[in-house]
Amino acid sequence: MVTATVLLAIPQSCVAQAEKDVTAEKCGVDFQKPAARVFVDASEKEPWTEIRDIRTLPDVNLNDGGKVARLWKGSDGNELVFVEEPGEDFDVASEYCFDKDGAISRIRFQVKTAWRWGFREEGAVNDGAIAEETKEFFDMDTGEKTSKPNGANDIPETLKPKVYTKITELPFAKLLEPSKTDQPN
Repeated sequence: MVTATVLLAIPQSCVAQAEKDVTAEKCGVDFQKPAARVFVDASEKEPWTEIRDIRTLPDVNLNDGGKVARLWKGSDGNELVFVEEPGEDFDVASEYCFDKDGAISRIRFQVKTAWRWGFREEGAVNDGAIAEETKEFFDMDTGEKTSKPNGANDIPETLKPKVYTKITELPFAKLLEPSKTDQPN
């Protein structure tokens, strides 16, 4: 069994060097600040759980589809959810910006592969479709746009972002009911 401990630092998985994160900016989120809430699916065989203390963060099982999600409170009632799916051959990271009514407004999606190439897509979401502002393959060493690499046709589903049109569609949505940390003191 291959496992990895996912660190709860600034989510660099989805932000290439020298690349602006428009989704986080438009959602009113500053990744320099810690996430308000953290959720873990250590493997697809276990339910999602909320982690309230970083010292209790479990290992994420790479062979069984483990995932980590972090939620930031943004401006104007927006919420940004950053989901990381680490893997052996590729890592997938998705940012979802939900407005104050819980509807998706933007998405940022990125795949990084063991072969040193990646794919990214970003844009506003309208009626469940991404209005692409960025959709490209890139070289992981330079961050620069590149042509479609060998092997990209072998993983078409991995290169397709999952779009949740409402925050209530997230796989851990039942855990999003207000927590004690969301309540005023």
